[in-house]
Amino acid sequence: MDEAGVCRVRSGWVEACRPRILRPADLRAIETEGFGVDAARFFEWMEAHGARMQALLEYGFRFGRSDVQEELVHDSAAEVEDRVVKDSLSSGDPFRAVIAGVDHAWEVSLLSFMIEMIQQSHEINIFDFRRRGLI
Repeated sequence: MDEAGVCRVRSGWVEACRPRILRPADLRAIETEGFGVDAARFFEWMEAHGARMQALLEYGFRFGRSDVQEELVHDSAAEVEDRVVKDSLSSGDPFRAVIAGVDHAWEVSLLSFMIEMIQQSHEINIFDFRRRGLI
């Protein structure tokens, strides 16, 4: 942020899923619902720099975010991060994640996190696609 000692804490839901129907090759674009123009630029950059997820991205994955709530917290970044991590751990919700990033590029940080999660589950997703006859 532009002000020292102030952090923006965002919370909400994200989703990354394969399409419900397979589309022809010329219509297999990645969809980003609820994201700004930086999301499209992020995927263009990934494609231009040879992202190694072609088998999954060919099918036009859909990325969405919703219900984003923002809160300005007047404290140091380290203290805010510690507090948010502790709250997340105490919630017991295994689907919660804490991502610390630069404010103006927060959507790119979020998408980067989602891509990392997809890459980590890449092998099981490929197995599942093959089992279902999708690739």
